Amino acid sequence: MPIRTRTAIAAVAVATVALVAGCSSSKDGASSTTTVASASSATTTKAEFITAASSTCSTMNAKMAAAGAGENYDSLAAAIPGLQAQSDLLDQTITEIKALPQPTGADSPTELYSSIAAVQSTLQQLVTAAKANDTAQAAQLSNQLNTQTDAANKVWDAYGLTTCGSDTSTKNQNQNNQNQNQNNQQQQNQNNQNDQQQNQNQNDQQQNQ
Repeated sequence: MPIRTRTAIAAVAVATVALVAGCSSSKDGASSTTTVASASSATTTKAEFITAASSTCSTMNAKMAAAGAGENYDSLAAAIPGLQAQSDLLDQTITEIKALPQPTGADSPTELYSSIAAVQSTLQQLVTAAKANDTAQAAQLSNQLNTQTDAANKVWDAYGLTTCGSDTSTKNQNQNNQNQNQNNQQQQNQNNQNDQQQNQNQNDQQQNQ
């Protein structure tokens, strides 16, 4: 059963988490205690914050791709390293973003952080489910994670942090996966047609004899 991003209930996703923010958590493999990281008390303008955070997110996006975001896996066991790496990267990146000088007032990024908290929590639960080889729970969490990520991405995009939100490289990876699956299906259909034609030819030859 392939494991990939945004699939039907029957499959489990290694989530494409383009958005970075949320909470910091300790990881012991079976359970975690999540603690929201405190934002820096230093202040800055929204434009300066976006520039600095975007740089941090660009680095994270590259590491996410290397960790297997959007890749296909044949089992939960094979997906665990990528899931754990993505969870760790979320923790690291949000810690770095919250350590930046923060805009205040109407430009405060508080909503950004609250929007992604559920994403990190669900991702860590997905790691735990994968380690327990709980396919049903992992499938449910995968779909939940995709929904939460989409919602959070909209918040970050609206703020102006599109590098942290709907990451283009991740979308391209998903599109490449979709195209590959379509090509594989077309090849399989062609092979089936060839087999049917070959069988028909053999039948015709036998009848002629």
